[in-house]
Amino acid sequence: MKLLQGIYDLLLSPIMLVAVLLVGIVCTLWLGRYFVRHPLRITSDLLGKTKSGGRLSSLKALTVALAGTLGVGNIAGVAAAIAAGGAGAVFWMWLGALLSMLIKYAEVVLAVRYRRVSENGFIGGAMYYMRSPRTAAVFALLCLFASFALGNVMQAETVARSMEEAFSIPPVICGILLAILLYLVICRGFTRISQVTLYLVPLTAAIYVGICLFAIGKEITALPRVLAAIFRSAFVPPAALGGAGGLALARVIRTGISRGLITHEAGCGTAPMAHAEANTDSPVRQGFLGIFEVFADTMILCSLTAFVLLIHMDRFPTLEGMELVIAAFSVSLGGAAGPILALLICCFAAATMIGWSHYGTTCIAYLANNNPHLSAYKKLYAIAYSFLAILGSVTASNLMWLLSDYAVALMLLLHLPCLPAKLREVTEATRAYFAQSARSLENTLAPDADSAKSKDLREIP
Repeated sequence: MKLLQGIYDLLLSPIMLVAVLLVGIVCTLWLGRYFVRHPLRITSDLLGKTKSGGRLSSLKALTVALAGTLGVGNIAGVAAAIAAGGAGAVFWMWLGALLSMLIKYAEVVLAVRYRRVSENGFIGGAMYYMRSPRTAAVFALLCLFASFALGNVMQAETVARSMEEAFSIPPVICGILLAILLYLVICRGFTRISQVTLYLVPLTAAIYVGICLFAIGKEITALPRVLAAIFRSAFVPPAALGGAGGLALARVIRTGISRGLITHEAGCGTAPMAHAEANTDSPVRQGFLGIFEVFADTMILCSLTAFVLLIHMDRFPTLEGMELVIAAFSVSLGGAAGPILALLICCFAAATMIGWSHYGTTCIAYLANNNPHLSAYKKLYAIAYSFLAILGSVTASNLMWLLSDYAVALMLLLHLPCLPAKLREVTEATRAYFAQSARSLENTLAPDADSAKSKDLREIP
């Protein structure tokens, strides 16, 4: 266990962070000029309607992707980052998110361009645009494992612990209720999953944003002090004294960037599996939603959490993690803070479990490769996935957390090299999009299965 943890901390985690930063810089240099030149066009296309393809379908795909990223990391994870790296970690979290936005954009564009027609619409993901089938198969196996571990067992344990502490509900009862919910949702496929996330994710996020703004509003005069501390500590952390300065600064940078990466998952290749299902008429327009996904996850939710914690941190110098979160919100919400946060965490975790179930199902479909028994495999997956929620609620293992970290890190390292190799293709699609009028974009991707079958989606800009 210690050996595995040491390998991850000293080797895998730094390599992963360097890879994300390098690919993020490359994507920004190649694609950034289009977004700087056309900010109003991007905003209008995000908010506007489409004549074909369906805005609602694109939003459903976005909420499924957000379901897989929004969660406990936006709350307790931010507290852990501040505890480890101080206020300056928030700045590096922002910078990492800005560099990761165009990574997520490139992922989504490629996923929509390389997707395939299935019996229920479209199916796609990182596996479909990887050059090596063997690499794609390994990626799918790692993602399948991560769906059971990170997307299920770990989330179920978090829900059970939160509900037991807040409402004294036995963990096994939470597990059974989660299992029933999961089976009823995922056995109906992407349609039911997206219908649930379309309401669950925005509602939960809106409530959390509301209580954060309420907590910040009551201490609004402290916000300038917090912002000053974030920027000051980003380059000169309090621990940076004497020879320890470089190490302290490195810890702040690493903590901030890695925490943002864990929450928005840019480069991991998971979100493309959701975005590929959108019945959209343009891969570039769907890519804009990928950018918004990172923005909403890190720049909004994580930032609001950080502001609340940093405003009240001086009052609770000995607290960390969820204890610090509850204490900080208790200043403005009183005794209701614990139950409210427990319910929000439960909703976030349940959404994450639902979102990751779609990723697992997509990986099974890829590995099955048109096997006639695919529907049976999906049903078995739904049963196993639901049953694991019960096990996860009553037992948790630090080894499982570590193995989940390994799986996600290896997925990222397998997937990231694909993006620079296909960046010219993404750039050409982006250039063509901004060069064309909105009217000429309507048939860039066939929205119906019959016409899509007669075309190679990879050749459509």
